[in-house]
Amino acid sequence: MTRFFIHSLMALVVIGHLGTVSAQGRLARVVSTIIHEDESKTLSNRDLVKRTMQQETYSPKGVLQMRRIFQLDRDGKVVSGLAFDGAGKPIFRFKYIYDDLDRLGEEHVHNMKGKLVRLMKTVYDEQGKASRFAVTNPKPGSLEAHHTEIFEHPERLEKKGKKLPGNQLNK
Repeated sequence: MTRFFIHSLMALVVIGHLGTVSAQGRLARVVSTIIHEDESKTLSNRDLVKRTMQQETYSPKGVLQMRRIFQLDRDGKVVSGLAFDGAGKPIFRFKYIYDDLDRLGEEHVHNMKGKLVRLMKTVYDEQGKASRFAVTNPKPGSLEAHHTEIFEHPERLEKKGKKLPGNQLNK
């Protein structure tokens, strides 16, 4: 019994560094900071109870460049979202489609007028290895440089830098 209590307490300490636990004992929130190669930072906040994820990307000088808010399914996968510029103006809508094996198949990005701006497809070989390709992409030069990351799937964005637990931005 004592060993179980100690292991449970250790698990809660580890979870406490990564997120918060709900009253039902489930992981409720995961907060992390991703530091990118250009020294910009993305604060990622997953609320597993509300099934939402918010990502805010800041320039190296700490200026908000973009905010993305996503809806998650029951398994925590991203299914849709909205992107806002640094001033809070909505600029893109996202939709993610999964195949019969629950793997990401398509990523749709529309502007706020409903026009398809980007369509990415992912195909899988017999071993399950993924290959991604763009069916449509925005015209070169049509986006501000700091918005190029806006199209990244949120989980891919989290892998494009050094991921640290918690809010490292003090915001």
